[in-house]
Amino acid sequence: PTFILHPDHPSYPSALGVLGTSDKPPPILYFRGTLPETPPIAIVGRRAASAEAKAFTRALVHDLAEANVSIWSGGAIGIDGAAHQAALEANIPTVVIMGAGLDCPYPPEHIRLYQRILEAGGALVSRVPNDFPPRPFNFILRNHVLAAITLTTVVIEAGVRSGARSTAAAARRLGRPVCVVPHAPWVEGGAGCAAELVQGAIPITRAGDVLKAVGLDG
Repeated sequence: PTFILHPDHPSYPSALGVLGTSDKPPPILYFRGTLPETPPIAIVGRRAASAEAKAFTRALVHDLAEANVSIWSGGAIGIDGAAHQAALEANIPTVVIMGAGLDCPYPPEHIRLYQRILEAGGALVSRVPNDFPPRPFNFILRNHVLAAITLTTVVIEAGVRSGARSTAAAARRLGRPVCVVPHAPWVEGGAGCAAELVQGAIPITRAGDVLKAVGLDG
């Protein structure tokens, strides 16, 4: 079944209140599954992710699992998918913030992954009705929800122009810490990470760095 959360619902994530303004209320959420109550961490990165970056993502999620967090991402090919998959392996909740309606899973390559997430007790979330197809503008809005609802956005690998940096920019505007794996600025796949560090992102190389950034290291 699809559940609908309005901003005045007691289960509505209070963190999303920051997305509302005096003339525009916070978004309505549509979701399936179970929204976890453990601390939410967003992990994002490029679709054309390197094998090394995906391996790092897997190791990072497995280490974060020891701190009893939940892993949130956008369900995309690449780093997003690696993060969701690693959370399933580590037996911790994972949530997809989708860029389309719940009846229009995207990308289609991840339909089975989405089913496994629901079977494992995670959730699929969208800010548009079930039959809404994938549209570029909605992926930007998706990134805003992901940044707002989580304690931090962790960027594993990103080009200069990427959806991962869109999420990082939203997190920065909202005052959320942005954690970034350092990359050389001359490497195309990591130049965006280098740029994020210049803008004040926190460099991270292990799970402990992420937990420290959000005050969960104690």
